[in-house]
Amino acid sequence: KERNFGIKVDMTYMRDHDVTFTLPEGWTAAFLPEKFHLENEYFTYDARYEREGNGVRFTDTFRRTKLRIPISEYDSYKEDAEKILAYLKQRIFLAPAS
Repeated sequence: KERNFGIKVDMTYMRDHDVTFTLPEGWTAAFLPEKFHLENEYFTYDARYEREGNGVRFTDTFRRTKLRIPISEYDSYKEDAEKILAYLKQRIFLAPAS
């Protein structure tokens, strides 16, 4: 579907998450996604998963830096936003601890 208008938002903002998941006894994180960074003219996103004690810590920061995305930039804006969504859909794999 072709877009006819750019995007206008009401405010710039920053959102942070810092979540620690405690793993059940006898389990370990066998796979964690690599850290992720994406920056463009309109937003910056950083995220990472880390092994921490008997758990996994996820931190991320999203900063929207501009109020308007012109129609001429919409496709690249959307492509970058979809990269963030793809990263967030990655899974953590657990395995029995050795």
